[in-house]
Amino acid sequence: MHIYRYKRGDIFGELELFGSNALPFPVKAAENLKAAVIPKDQVVAWIRKDPDFSLFLLKKMSEKMIKNTGKRTELRYLSGKERYLKAMDRHRLIGDLATLTKKQLCYETSLPLRSLNRIIRDCSDTYQYKNRGFFRVNNS
Repeated sequence: MHIYRYKRGDIFGELELFGSNALPFPVKAAENLKAAVIPKDQVVAWIRKDPDFSLFLLKKMSEKMIKNTGKRTELRYLSGKERYLKAMDRHRLIGDLATLTKKQLCYETSLPLRSLNRIIRDCSDTYQYKNRGFFRVNNS
């Protein structure tokens, strides 16, 4: 599931620091990068010592939660077909259609597999699923 596209200087994993049941999302780099891993105890000590860092961290967490809430709200008002096509277009732009799974799509679109399979069939003029992979159909 693709939730955020990070840029230089962004942070991730901060939500998992404070949630007792928070499970980390996998992170996939679109290009080469250098990432620093800071242990929780060091982050907590930094928060206690540096109010500017605390404010920065709180702002980043708030922005992510607001953005995620907006995405979920937007999805509520789309039909299953619209959610599917929106997700497929996003994955096409990212370049991971061939490795995208139906399970992932079910999660991203909040659709049961049976409904997703019906929509895949109905939208086969745009995207197709064969040999456990999706691909875009040429619409010349």
